[in-house]
Amino acid sequence: MRIFFERYKIQTIAAAAALVLVIGAVLSLRQCHRVEPTVSDGTPPTTLSTAAQTTDATATTGDTTHKTTDAAPATTFPTRKTTTVGGAEPPKASVRTAAPTTAQQTQKFSPTLEYTVPQAALQYLGLRDISLYRRLVDAYMQYETVVPFTADDQPQTALELLYWYCPVFFADTALDENCIDWVYNEVHIRYTSKNRAEHEKIIKAFENRCLALLGNRTGETAQVAREVYRRFTKTLKYDTALLNKTMPRWDEPTYYTEKNPRYRETYTALMNGSGVCSSFAKAYAFLLLQCRVEAMTVYCDHVSGLKDKAHEWTMMKLDGKWYFADPTWERNGSDTYFGVTTAEREKNGYLSRNFCLFFVYDTQFSEKFAVNDNRFMK
Repeated sequence: MRIFFERYKIQTIAAAAALVLVIGAVLSLRQCHRVEPTVSDGTPPTTLSTAAQTTDATATTGDTTHKTTDAAPATTFPTRKTTTVGGAEPPKASVRTAAPTTAQQTQKFSPTLEYTVPQAALQYLGLRDISLYRRLVDAYMQYETVVPFTADDQPQTALELLYWYCPVFFADTALDENCIDWVYNEVHIRYTSKNRAEHEKIIKAFENRCLALLGNRTGETAQVAREVYRRFTKTLKYDTALLNKTMPRWDEPTYYTEKNPRYRETYTALMNGSGVCSSFAKAYAFLLLQCRVEAMTVYCDHVSGLKDKAHEWTMMKLDGKWYFADPTWERNGSDTYFGVTTAEREKNGYLSRNFCLFFVYDTQFSEKFAVNDNRFMK
């Protein structure tokens, strides 16, 4: 044996080395094909792939399919309330909706009207507020249920902008105080329509109604704004019952939810002319934006301090100058309060030092928005 080993020493060592390499390769292949087990509560193991590597799953809501990416955290997370369409029971598993797939984008719904924010409002808002607002509008138009936001965004402000500049958003939604998910940074939209076709029908009916109020919109801008004003105020019916309903404060979580009796006030004012001063002021501002006229609304407490005399009206920019318009005080299509000035407002008990835009008290309001041209009052 010794003689054999000495004679074939080199060959024996080479064979042994080859055997070691083969065994190592086999063990390596088995390790690569090992299936990672899940933990007993169904939570993915700690060796999760990143969000970019996670395989996309598909979730169908109503008759619309949404592409979702669900990169779960390594640790167990609390169950969160999910948003469903049409009042159906929420699914047991959390589903986050991402951007539509390419197939969906070919069937995108295109609104006829513009849901823009006036340039003048930017001094009270940030670009991120506008960006999230636009994403919410787009998601609503495409019947999507979840809109992500970042830690730097302010979703409450975006909801406020919807209240001002996208009244149709509230026609087919039923938001609650949990619509903002602060854990996952998502805004959840719950629809009242049964499916996407019904949803789009609601939007089209709203836009057709607005187009009827707008008319042909040709000619001098100021004249167009005045004609729209007359056409709109002719439809108005003051809703005393709505005025007497208790509503939450603007800074309460339930203000932009269905619990607010004025949840759909601007939409209703445009559709059938019913509402109160805040309804009419926002509705006319929305119509003005369709005429490419910058418009906002002004809220002010009455000098008497009486709550039932607090008032809201429209503010518009025509030919480079600001004017007020008060559709609430008009009767049967008149235009008595079209183009009123700050001086006229103060005669009525609404002092400029108390004017608020977007519920923001601004001591420099009179300087920033001088309303002193009385050409329409002559």
